Amino acid sequence: VVRFGFCFGKRAYVRSAWNLLALTIVCVSFLVLAADAWAGAPARPASRRTTPVSLKAPVEIQVTGVTSRRISSKIVIQNNMDAVWKTLTDYDNLSTHVPNLIKSYRVPQKDGKSIRGFQEGAQNGVGCDFSASLLMDMKEVRRDALRRPLPQPYLSFTCVESFFFQVFSGEWRLVDADAGDGGNPATELRYCVDITPKGLVPAAAIEFQVKQEVPSNLLGLKRACEMS
Repeated sequence: VVRFGFCFGKRAYVRSAWNLLALTIVCVSFLVLAADAWAGAPARPASRRTTPVSLKAPVEIQVTGVTSRRISSKIVIQNNMDAVWKTLTDYDNLSTHVPNLIKSYRVPQKDGKSIRGFQEGAQNGVGCDFSASLLMDMKEVRRDALRRPLPQPYLSFTCVESFFFQVFSGEWRLVDADAGDGGNPATELRYCVDITPKGLVPAAAIEFQVKQEVPSNLLGLKRACEMS
């Protein structure tokens, strides 16, 4: 705001859709707090909360820093681990399964072994289209040091380049679930990510977006895995 201005100029604060969303959320939050204080309502706990956006994919949010959050969710998929793993690591086609992804592909690496992926997500909010892209390093871990299959294989990811995020890292973990309908195999897919936005974007703005996206993304993966 100090460097580029608030309203005027190509790089002014409100020229960014993300900043506009952040400003809207902050203003609404202040209004809610003011209304609570005026009515004498008890303060809302802020350190940890669960948001049941979907009964099948509840979202848990932990405050891990002033502008940092840990987002967690999980969903049960009526299919075996191999089928879920195959869908999850099909990097070039994830955007066909995940509703909020508009681009997803694996970036070739010189060693031919390491995994780097590009993803771009988009969502509409407060009358504007918001998008954010990420370049991430992935690590697929299915076996231990002795090459034995892990009971809970996982896919970790770490952001290496992003205009919006200073930190965006976490993991997808697969866990055997109780037998599904008719005794068929079932897998619990768990998602956890630590996020810290860059610059002046409040964590509340990113938190708002992620709370909307995570349940629909998990449900999209569930549908894809159960159809495979």
